[in-house]
Amino acid sequence: MTRPFLTIALPVLFVGAFQLVSCQSTEIPPAQPGGVYLSTSGGASFNQSVNLVDDEDQLQGYIDTLSFYNIHRPAHLQATIYLIAGGNGLFVSSNDGESWRSLSTPLSQVTAFVHLPNDVWLVSGTNQDNEGIVMRSLDTGQSWAKVLTIPAATVEKGQFFQIIKPPPPPAIFVANLVPDPFNNERVYATTSTGEILTGEESGKVWHSTVRLQSAKSNPYTGRSDAPVRKVIPSPHKANDLLLVGTDGDLIRANNEETTRLKSPPGQVIDAVYISQFPNALFISTTGGMFISRDYGENWVELKVPISKSQPIKNAVIRVSPSNPDRLLVTVNSIIYRSEDGGQNWNALSLELPNHLITDISINPQNAARVILITSPVKS
Repeated sequence: MTRPFLTIALPVLFVGAFQLVSCQSTEIPPAQPGGVYLSTSGGASFNQSVNLVDDEDQLQGYIDTLSFYNIHRPAHLQATIYLIAGGNGLFVSSNDGESWRSLSTPLSQVTAFVHLPNDVWLVSGTNQDNEGIVMRSLDTGQSWAKVLTIPAATVEKGQFFQIIKPPPPPAIFVANLVPDPFNNERVYATTSTGEILTGEESGKVWHSTVRLQSAKSNPYTGRSDAPVRKVIPSPHKANDLLLVGTDGDLIRANNEETTRLKSPPGQVIDAVYISQFPNALFISTTGGMFISRDYGENWVELKVPISKSQPIKNAVIRVSPSNPDRLLVTVNSIIYRSEDGGQNWNALSLELPNHLITDISINPQNAARVILITSPVKS
């Protein structure tokens, strides 16, 4: 059955080419809808921000037609934003989303990126041989070294009997890289086969942290792993992780022990901690949006006025770092904003019916500045 939300998979929804314009041109055509949107009003309104510039800030084109999958905002450089764009690589803004530059990496597909406080860069993805790779740079991307390799999956002879040759197995790769808020040289990673990995010494060495079990075995790995869509380190307690599984479960992992939390109806799509309250969680599910004040023991549904005319394909949620009553929810391509903790909502459309909003980032030092990214989808 097709999942009603984005699952952990190598980005294949859309691979477009950003528009290039000649520096000699006297007339630059306008950007198409899509790409990246910036708010300077805490999410009350958004304007497209897709200018691609060179090192001298000269316009080179637009990043309007690309598929973007995640945002990374380094904790120590909060006006710097990195965008992960799958087969189109990596983009960076050093002016809080006003303009963008392309960054080169040695990978064919980029799935995640982190910039650590000691200026070590880590990038994950796949190479031309379909291996899952994590690479590390100590000189801001001038050179790279492999620190983790996941061999490409293979199909054993006789495993599938088909007259027509079966397609190659999907790549096994690191899908998320997330810094540990309590240790500047530690990162957490999720793989497409279900493992949670920990990278120590700024990603130089790696070890397995926890693996979730599923009732079904993976035909390519032979293991009964339950893939994890997302890992969210707690901002309140060291070594405490919140995991969102592709089956829609919400799991708490602490000291190599896992507990499936009670969750409301529907499959969990996104989850965040409410940083102002130690045990508070905010989640989106295929059944709606919910808040818990006691780490999932009890849930209160927020009456977000979501249209029932279309299924929820993706839902991103965020809480303002300066005001816990300001909530942002995106469902498919519609933005909902509350200033009173979810009692009342305003809806905003970006007029992008063939796009999904895939991630949101709020500047912790200036919560009025919000960036969101989109990905085109086939109709």
